[in-house]
Amino acid sequence: MKPFKNTMSFIRHPIQNCACLLMCMLVLLSVSMPALADDNNTSGEAKKRWNDRYAVALYGIQHDTYGEDHKIAGLTFGPATGKSYLRSYRAHVKKAVYEEDPENNICLHWMTWEEIAAQSLKDPSVFQQCLERGCSHAVDLNLNKKLLQKNYASKITGDGAGAILDGVKRGFLSWNSGKNCSGGWPACRARAVLNGADDLFNPKVAGEKYALTAEECLFSCFPTDLQKLIVEKAVVSDLGNDGIKKNCVTTYDKLWLFSASELYGGRSSAEGKAYERNRLIRSKTARFGGGYVMYSETGNEAWAWFRSVSASSEVLNRHIYGGGHLTDSGYYNVFGLAPGFCLP
Repeated sequence: MKPFKNTMSFIRHPIQNCACLLMCMLVLLSVSMPALADDNNTSGEAKKRWNDRYAVALYGIQHDTYGEDHKIAGLTFGPATGKSYLRSYRAHVKKAVYEEDPENNICLHWMTWEEIAAQSLKDPSVFQQCLERGCSHAVDLNLNKKLLQKNYASKITGDGAGAILDGVKRGFLSWNSGKNCSGGWPACRARAVLNGADDLFNPKVAGEKYALTAEECLFSCFPTDLQKLIVEKAVVSDLGNDGIKKNCVTTYDKLWLFSASELYGGRSSAEGKAYERNRLIRSKTARFGGGYVMYSETGNEAWAWFRSVSASSEVLNRHIYGGGHLTDSGYYNVFGLAPGFCLP
């Protein structure tokens, strides 16, 4: 009696047979279940899984210009500061309220980058509340093998780090490697790491092996849909940090580091006037606190580079340090990268 014989075989070997049945069920489930898209998929389609995240906030509305014809950029984004966003975010409108009536309850945190850019072209002023409330948004990074720190594994569940630090190999986090800061921002390593090296790159001070290509630089690690939207800001660099216009150079960059005057203001505005976020941070009625304190991917307070060179020494560069304050340090130090970018 074959049926009986097979049944007895199953009874004699319950563990082996149960394992076989379980494997069959798993195979069937894997075939029938749809693939899960990334949890912050800005394009609406499945894409490569991100391995690091950069939290950004709005810094200014119609503050910057882009391109050689100096068109006005609608929105400028920079690092989300004042608290850690590794497991959190900031939105001035609840998700349910936004989803019920998105046109009248605009909040950039719940929008895709394509939606944000489209609204910016239409009327960027509608994001004023997001600017004043410090709403945050995640930039998903797919760090390539050239940049990715060995054995780094992101544990970010919120909008991300305010400074890109722990996920990137240390060599790419120095401002320069030569004898001085000769050539300033246009020639430095940090600019090549963010955008790829161009004719202004100086291998003698930045290091030849850091002349990254457009396919290797940090910008190439941004979401593809966001890359298509970002415009080249007209970035002014004061090579002597002395406020003298003849010492200023303009580059056109997709990603750039903030200048000291853009965040803190001050006597010299050669490298750009302070963003409105600076006024809000200094205001006694600010809806978000913490100043320019930034946090890295591991939750530690991070120091981060500016593009400004020091006025006191050619071997020093400006950066943010503990408590969100401004100081100078040697260009060879390893600090975080907290780039800004503009949408039209």
